Amino acid sequence: MAEDAESPDCRARAVDRLIGRRIARARRAAGIEVRDLARVLGVTAEMMAQFEAGARRIGPVCLVRAARHLQVSLAYLFYDGRAVRSAPVRERRSRR
Repeated sequence: MAEDAESPDCRARAVDRLIGRRIARARRAAGIEVRDLARVLGVTAEMMAQFEAGARRIGPVCLVRAARHLQVSLAYLFYDGRAVRSAPVRERRSRR
């Protein structure tokens, strides 16, 4: 079954790929090898390559550690300069 480009899963994978590309770009700019960043994050080089490819989701703790080690902001990792359309926020109904 084909997945709708606007589905939450599809958007999540797009974000995973964006974050991976941004980590890879920052890592290369800093002159850091994949295996060296992987060591800092406590993951294997193979997992780091999967993060960078967007094939595997990087957890929040690793994401923060990567940003710190690469000396970039978390915002840098999430934003590629294009306008981002967010999903509508559902209001919670108060229980009375």
